[in-house]
Order: sequence, then structure tokens, then C-alpha cells
Amino acid sequence: MTRVYLFEGCHDDRGALCVTMRNEWIASGFPATDWPPRLDLEAIGLGRWKMLERGAVVHGPLASLPPSERRYFEQRGARSIAAVPVFAGAAWWGYLGFADAVTDRSWSENVLEALRAAAMTLGAAIYRKQAEQQLRESEARYRLLTE
Repeated sequence: MTRVYLFEGCHDDRGALCVTMRNEWIASGFPATDWPPRLDLEAIGLGRWKMLERGAVVHGPLASLPPSERRYFEQRGARSIAAVPVFAGAAWWGYLGFADAVTDRSWSENVLEALRAAAMTLGAAIYRKQAEQQLRESEARYRLLTE
């Protein structure tokens, strides 16, 4: 991989699926990416990526992707991509994205399963962090009430 991304998902006022890049790992020798604060997936040609919310994985060499997706990733120097959904508990949280700028990678089922397992582990950690935050907020409210 030349890049690994973590995107958090949300919906805007119109209900359009948007994402915010939370973390990016870049292999040595590749330039950093200047990400806008929020990306509207449909507006940038990735409308079918709504399927990530249902647990589907998007992957392939660019030649196998729809033209709008191919254009988007070609502009970013990718030759193949994979996007694996991240769920925090039962709720879709976002996705892990993987890009290869060197090879036209065909993603084997074994590799995709390993990426899904990584996304599940990350989702469990996010869920735990959210639960801990909710517990702290609940305890603070309780302390306030008892005072």
C-alpha cells in the first residue's frame, strides 16, 4: 500500500453521505494529501459508496471501477483501491481506505477478510471510546444532580 486512510462518515442537511478524513498513513516517497474538511461522496463521483453503510466493500484496480470513480482516483495517483466499512457497535462509523499507486492490484478474498478484521478491531475500539465518553458524561450529570 502507498496510502491508508481512515474516514469518518456522516450525512449533511440534505441527507447526502459525507466523510471527513481522520487519519492518513503515507508510504515514504509519496506526497501528502491536502484534504478538504468534508467530502460529499456523491458530488465527487463516489455515490455508489453508500453501500459501505450496509457493510459492502469497494475494491479493485481502477480499470474495474465505474468511470466517475476511476477519474477521481486517477487524479490522486492511485492504480487500485479498497474501502472497508467500519462499524462502532451496530452503527456504521466510516471506512478504512487503502490505495496502491504502484500496481493494479486485484484484491484476493483473503486480503479483503484481513482488512475487514482490521476494520472490525478498529470499530470495537471506537465503540469502546464512545461508551467511555458517554459514561463520563452520565457520571458528570449524576454528580451535578446530587450536588
